[in-house]
Amino acid sequence: MADASEEGLTQIEIASENCGDKAEFRYYQAAVLLEMGKSKEAILQLEQALKMSPAKVKTFTGLNPEYMRRNSVSELIARYKKK
Repeated sequence: MADASEEGLTQIEIASENCGDKAEFRYYQAAVLLEMGKSKEAILQLEQALKMSPAKVKTFTGLNPEYMRRNSVSELIARYKKK
C-alpha cells in the first residue's frame, strides 16, 4: 500500500505541475495522506482545498465516506460550510 500511496502522491504532484494548483488535487492529496496515516499533513491539505473551493468537497468525501467519521475532518468541513 505504501508504494501505491507514494505513487499516488507523485502523480498528484505531476498533475499539479502540469495543470496548476487545483482544489481537486489538494482533496486527492489529503485522501492519500489520510490513507497513509499522515493525519496532520492530510488536514493541512484538506484545509487548503477547502479554502480554494469548498463547493468541491464531494471530491474528497466521495473517495471514502468514512473520512467524515474523523472529528478533525468533519469539524474542518463544517467550518467551511458555514462560510
